[in-house]
Amino acid sequence: MTTKLHLPILSLLVLATIAPYMLHAQPVKIILWDIWGVIIQKNKTTPETKGNALTTLDIVERLTDLGYKQYLGSNINEQSFKNLVTNTPLAPFFQRNFNLANSQIVSYDPDNPKIKIKKPDARFFQLFLAKSNITNPQDVIFIDNKIQNIQAAQRIGIQGIHFINAEQLAADLEQMLNIPLAAAKAMSY
Repeated sequence: MTTKLHLPILSLLVLATIAPYMLHAQPVKIILWDIWGVIIQKNKTTPETKGNALTTLDIVERLTDLGYKQYLGSNINEQSFKNLVTNTPLAPFFQRNFNLANSQIVSYDPDNPKIKIKKPDARFFQLFLAKSNITNPQDVIFIDNKIQNIQAAQRIGIQGIHFINAEQLAADLEQMLNIPLAAAKAMSY
């Protein structure tokens, strides 16, 4: 009879121990990308690697296919940003994978255009969260090639990945999101 009495108490203790793991928040579904150091500069291929090397472009495409919301955050000015996403060979890629109509953030404050807000200023990330109606910064992963920008985002609760190369990025995202990315097929743009 004593065993029966201890079993419910033991069950409650086990449940109390594992409940935080069972009730975790919705998985990350928002990715904020640096443009220049992650998407543009790191996607140059040689004739030998074209079609074989995994690029960040492939990863972006795969995340789009999986339903992730993707945004761009850059220290480039507004005019350069508009030109990049409308008048370059990568324009169709940007238009297909990013919500360009809203929530993109570049280095200016819309309330005071004379003030430039650049990464790693925390206001850069706070403005992105506000424009995107994101109330929980932990719902976002920010990817950048500069560690000081990642650290600034992390200070306000945004998760970060310090980008080194596409293979490392795929491995980090696979671990954080529990999804396969390394097998993303190389595409030509």
